[in-house]
Amino acid sequence: MRINLLDLLQSNPIVHPTRIASMAISDGTLRIAVTGYPWWKPRADFSDDGQLEIRFEGLSDGYLDVTLASGDEDDLEALEGFALRSLENIDWAQPCIHAIYCSGPLQNPLAIYAVVNDYLVDVEAFKTPDDFLNFNFDGKLSSFAETGASNSFLVARAPESVRQIICEELTRQSVPYNVITTKLPPEKRLWVTLGDGHFLCDKAFTVFDK
Repeated sequence: MRINLLDLLQSNPIVHPTRIASMAISDGTLRIAVTGYPWWKPRADFSDDGQLEIRFEGLSDGYLDVTLASGDEDDLEALEGFALRSLENIDWAQPCIHAIYCSGPLQNPLAIYAVVNDYLVDVEAFKTPDDFLNFNFDGKLSSFAETGASNSFLVARAPESVRQIICEELTRQSVPYNVITTKLPPEKRLWVTLGDGHFLCDKAFTVFDK
């Protein structure tokens, strides 16, 4: 039986004990074998363990802690913290449709970095300020500050939510700016968090016997 994983998790919340028996990656697909209380079945029975295979197709962007499949029999909450979310409704994960250009030097470059960083921390994003701010490709705050000392420069490329907080800070610093917006296809991949890792995929579903 094959079921869309997002749909399954909405109707059947995970119940422990759960154990990860194995992980395998081939042809861009991650397969995770799970054993334990069969929470994925409509009428689960505590008296017997079940077996479930979770498949993630079209892997991209992220990392995975393979020690989760170490076979530790004492780890009965292996899916604790596991989550699957569609990026389609998460604005900070959407394409950077706004290019923000300043026509005057930044009064406080670190404040720009801080508001972006704090926002991303608050929303528990997997992205960082250097995904949006113009660090001149080296990720150094000193380079960002050097760029921000110019009279005309690109300060950031961002989706709407990040654009808003950057522009609010530019206004607070009395820095003149202009925003150029383009249309880009929406991000529709799935965001998976598991253990201390996270990754993106195109599809996620489960396979198990009725």
